[in-house]
Amino acid sequence: MPSTAKAQNCGGRVASWDFDGVTAAQQKKFKDSFCRQILAVERWVKKQRLPGPKKIPPLKITVSMQFPLAMSLVPAWQGNWGVMQFPATRVAAGQVNMAHELVHVYLPNGNRMLAEGLAAFAQDEIGSNPAFPNFGKNIDKMVRCDIKPQDLRKVSLARLDKIRTPDLMTIGGRSRSSSLSGYVVASSVVRYLIDTYGMTKFRKLYGRTPFVPGRQVGRTSDDWKAIYGQSIRDIEKAWKSKIAALTCP
Repeated sequence: MPSTAKAQNCGGRVASWDFDGVTAAQQKKFKDSFCRQILAVERWVKKQRLPGPKKIPPLKITVSMQFPLAMSLVPAWQGNWGVMQFPATRVAAGQVNMAHELVHVYLPNGNRMLAEGLAAFAQDEIGSNPAFPNFGKNIDKMVRCDIKPQDLRKVSLARLDKIRTPDLMTIGGRSRSSSLSGYVVASSVVRYLIDTYGMTKFRKLYGRTPFVPGRQVGRTSDDWKAIYGQSIRDIEKAWKSKIAALTCP
């Protein structure tokens, strides 16, 4: 069983720390980095003015060898908002996606593609270290070079837009590679939306699928047309054209 570490609580933001599979030195380094990352995420959330809950519960952090991936959005949907799980291997390697998971706590969303894409975007923008899903690599080039062309041609943003939290974020099937590709695509799409059309429009889109624990929230209207003046299929075509123009090493 993990042992509870009674140390700094990040200004009252963290209720508990539980560690298993990492050394005392690694625990201290993680806690110090995590407290700094919380402040960076809070500043970023305030600056972007994205729709999210007004009050954040005290966080319960668990680091364990039992976790293959970091997780906070699914526990929040299940009624355990503030529970954050991190794999010990990533913590030990200094590759844990703290900003990504904190954005899920501060800005959860009912649309899985937008939720994961924004979290990955934040990790790239303000994360203290390279982390999942791209580990510092250019996300668009990962789409272009790491996803098989035949798989990319099958990617439908309209289908991905229908994936509701907490359903699996995947471009098709339940394999590990398909799931990873789903996160990469979501990250690339959200970056394209923000870089091309600005945060104001993305903020409106994000607000159309609010996060409701225990209930899956989908679209009730053509938000894409209303906000961007074009269909999601038109946006997909433009995004894929940008990706296709990139060259691989």
